[in-house]
Parts: sequence; structure tokens; C-alpha cells
Amino acid sequence: MNETVRSRNTTVDKALGILDLISAERLSLTAIEIANHLGASRSTAYRYIDTLVDLGFLQQNLAGGFCLGHKIFELARLGSGTNKTLDLASAWMSQLRAEFNETLTYTRRRNSTHTVIDAVEASQRLVRVGYTVGELMPIHAGAPSVVHLAKDTPDQIRALMREVELTQFTDTTPRSVDDILRSLDRLHTHGYYTSRGEKDAEAVSVAVPLYSPDHSRVLGGLGFIVPVNRFNLELEEAMAARLISASDDIEARLNFYQP
Repeated sequence: MNETVRSRNTTVDKALGILDLISAERLSLTAIEIANHLGASRSTAYRYIDTLVDLGFLQQNLAGGFCLGHKIFELARLGSGTNKTLDLASAWMSQLRAEFNETLTYTRRRNSTHTVIDAVEASQRLVRVGYTVGELMPIHAGAPSVVHLAKDTPDQIRALMREVELTQFTDTTPRSVDDILRSLDRLHTHGYYTSRGEKDAEAVSVAVPLYSPDHSRVLGGLGFIVPVNRFNLELEEAMAARLISASDDIEARLNFYQP
């Protein structure tokens, strides 16, 4: 019995050790890095990787590396009682879903990607337009991505995009830094950004950035994801107005919570 427990704990220790390698400085791991950490072959490393992926603790990103999976974010959300931004965003998402019955997401940036932290789905899901909590999304395509760049300078965006492959998901996906800068001009002019089919040809997104109380940085993004066949100008204007109200309210409340 003791040998079984020790063996099991050794396996758990190794799995947790893999997760512990991920940090703010290293958000993604390669299979070779994991194998080197374990002091094992790549085939052995992949057995751990496959198990962690199956359980949702790791996921493969767009570059082929492995990063934190949706289960980590679900657990973080359960323990996020002190995360006021998430609490406030989630409350607004529930309210806005009740008003519009459309899917909403709350996202956070992770270097050259953004992550879905919370989502509420529309009841009338004729097509899949939502995203899974914990899912990594590209930083250049779609309104939920663009809003995270709201406080970046043009030079910072150019430097970032040199490190990112501008994958073309649809015909309307931004193809250059200039395309992204034009999107940001619209965001800064109107206070929100609408993307039409940039990531998913069947979806339109309307999103706003959530700013820190001093307005110096973007804490997250809040937005609707709507099937193309249900979207029109009147709906866009109504959604944008409510999202801006939500953003202003969240910023004001965060300022109140500051010591």
C-alpha cells in the first residue's frame, strides 16, 4: 500500500512539476522542455502531456507548444473571490445576456494571445459562435482581440506583430499591422470595436476594453459574439451603448475598491 501511494505521489509530483514550469516569463512549454525537466524520453513526456491535456490542465497553443488549459481557469475562477474585475464583468455579462440573449465573453491578454476567462452562452445557439473558458485566441483577429491593444502604442504593436504569425482565418482577418492600427483608430473614435467575420466567418463581435481606474492599462475585454444572420446596425448600436456603460461602471467601481 505504501509503495502504491509513493508511486502515485511521484507521478502526481511530476505532473504538478510540469504545470509549475509555466510562469509569466514562460507561458508555453515545448515537449522537449518537458522531457528535459522530467529527465525522460519524449515518449514518456508525451504520456504526461496527453494526460494533462485530456484532463484540461494543459492545452496546445497556436505555435504547437503547451500552455495552461481550461480546467486551470475554471478552478481559478472558483477561487477568484478577490478578483473584482472578473466579479464585476461576470455580473454585467449575466445582465447583458438577459437583455439581449446573445453570447458574451470576458477575456484577458496573455502576451501575444488572449484567453477566455468567463463566458455566458445565448440560449438560441443555432451555430457555435462562443468560445470555451480557458481557450487561447490570437491577438490580431476579432473585436475581443483588438480591444486588448487599446493602450499599446503603434511602435509596441509593430514590435508585437513581428513576433506573431498573422494567420488568415477568413477573408476579413487583418492582414497587416496597418489593418490592426485602422481597427484601433475606430476603437478609439467610438469607444468600441465591431469585427465582422475576422475570426469566424459566421460571427460578428462587438467588444470594449475594461480599463484600470487610472486608465493606464487594459485589464480585460468584454464583448458580444453574435451570428451574422441575427446582426444588424440597430443591434450593434444598442450592444455598443450597453457595453460602454458596463465598462464605465466597472472602472468606477474598481476605483471605489482601491485603498
